[in-house]
Amino acid sequence: MYTKQKIMDSAFNLFAFKGKDFSLNEIANEIGIKKASLYAHFAEGKDQILHAVIEKEIEEYFLKIQDKATQLINNGEDGVVILEKTFLDILEYYDSRAKLLFWKRILLFPTDEFDSDLMNRVQALSRERFESIKNIFRDCIQKEIIKNVDVNVVTLSYFSLIQGTLSEIIIYDDENVITYFKGIWDLFWSGLTNVKE
Repeated sequence: MYTKQKIMDSAFNLFAFKGKDFSLNEIANEIGIKKASLYAHFAEGKDQILHAVIEKEIEEYFLKIQDKATQLINNGEDGVVILEKTFLDILEYYDSRAKLLFWKRILLFPTDEFDSDLMNRVQALSRERFESIKNIFRDCIQKEIIKNVDVNVVTLSYFSLIQGTLSEIIIYDDENVITYFKGIWDLFWSGLTNVKE
């Protein structure tokens, strides 16, 4: 199991930085095994390895974050807490440059070589996340917690802020950006709230 995880970790990093233009030899050399040994864990080769890697990241990026939000809902937390926590959870998921590049490749530059069922799943989960956040914003608008704004615009702004913050990390290679996540959220939220003066 340890070797299988090392294979997946190596493939994850190689894919993140090179796309699909990496070889099984590179994985084998990186983790110190013979290329033939890779087939003991992944009989179908590179495509099977990438499939396993993407499945694992889907679990981490979509399902675990959604489970946290569902738990907050079940515990009776209000929409404000759920929106902020999900915002921070998404940003904090990206704890390495490799994760940033990995998802940029998957979401922005998908290739025909990817398993279409897997890519359809990623797209469906992205839409579900968008609709879930939109429903929470709609509830906040109806309860007059935030200004009466177009729910689609505010939801798009929410995700644009996430993507913009992540792009900032890639462009400027500045790990210090993570120290500003909470401040970025607070400024965004202050522009939406119905503050009475």
